[in-house]
Amino acid sequence: MSSDSFLSRLVRFPRDYYRLLRSGVFMHAMYSQRYFKTKLLGWLSLPHYILFGERRGCRPNPFFDPACFERQSGTRRLLDYLEKLMLIALPYLSLC
Repeated sequence: MSSDSFLSRLVRFPRDYYRLLRSGVFMHAMYSQRYFKTKLLGWLSLPHYILFGERRGCRPNPFFDPACFERQSGTRRLLDYLEKLMLIALPYLSLC
């Protein structure tokens, strides 16, 4: 994660924002309450997570532990986790 500069996160921001928003796994109100101490800043939660929180190890929901995922995969990016999950699920989805 140390090679992940702010500039690279900023360049990836529109794509990452759209993908995380569409995934439905990011919990805006929970993140806002936990890291901003108010639910009123829920609209700011996802941008904050993408630009700062993910690198700091903030949790996007109660079910994803970035530290645990980083120990297993070498990254704590939620999108990397979702891509791995889809790779695991694809063989099962094709059987249906």
